[in-house]
Amino acid sequence: MRLIPHLVNESPQLPEDPASVMDTLRAKETYSFHCQGCTTRLLEDRVFKRVLPLPNGNWNAIVDDWCCHPDPFANKKLLPRAEDCLLGDTFVLLARDSNCNQTLTEEVSSAGAADSQDTKKPCHRLALISCASCSLVLGEAVAPGTLKLYITQVVVRPAVGDGKLDASLNRSAFLERTVAARLLDLSNSLSSFHFSVQTPDGKVFLLLWVLNGDSIIAAVPEKSVGEESSISPLASLSPSLTAARALKLLYISCSNARASIQQRE
Repeated sequence: MRLIPHLVNESPQLPEDPASVMDTLRAKETYSFHCQGCTTRLLEDRVFKRVLPLPNGNWNAIVDDWCCHPDPFANKKLLPRAEDCLLGDTFVLLARDSNCNQTLTEEVSSAGAADSQDTKKPCHRLALISCASCSLVLGEAVAPGTLKLYITQVVVRPAVGDGKLDASLNRSAFLERTVAARLLDLSNSLSSFHFSVQTPDGKVFLLLWVLNGDSIIAAVPEKSVGEESSISPLASLSPSLTAARALKLLYISCSNARASIQQRE
């Protein structure tokens, strides 16, 4: 495990981001779902009898290797029941109720053929779900009565108190930490290091390679660098010294054919 020193300016620490959707949801607990963009409460008092993980996104591609008969799951979707919550790699599936009509809007658009160079590829219709207050796209309606909400677009909180979300929650920081945490989780659990970021219609616009997921950055305030204590043994270091996990990525944009692979920490 690497320890990488990193100088930082002294400033008030940012508030902790809420736990990810994957870490928060539990069966038989009451939750509220909020729009991450405007903090509007979208779904309230949702209690799930079952919170179950879905198979990996590419599970259907290897069914033929395990079945000695035709794929029994071909053209079938795994959908939640009324009181289920299904956890995907980057989304949750849950049943839609009547209260959603007040906080969510649905818009059906065509996707596929118009953006693809393959004119023979059929065009399909995509039902996007958005926040009624700020129009932020939250997910999709994958079937009648079923919502697919992206974990980068919603915040889930236990339904206690007034149920209001902290308005100071920075969207850029939320996206960065949510995506980084999920990449790290998937890399560890799937022994994988390469990912693609796609639009809702499946168009890939970014490729990612995860490297050195075991790195740690030690943040040292600038004013202590020149002090005598900064060269003393570790035991005498200021208690303001902090450490955090870091994720090193290689990335390439698929929208620019001339783009070269860049490295970013």
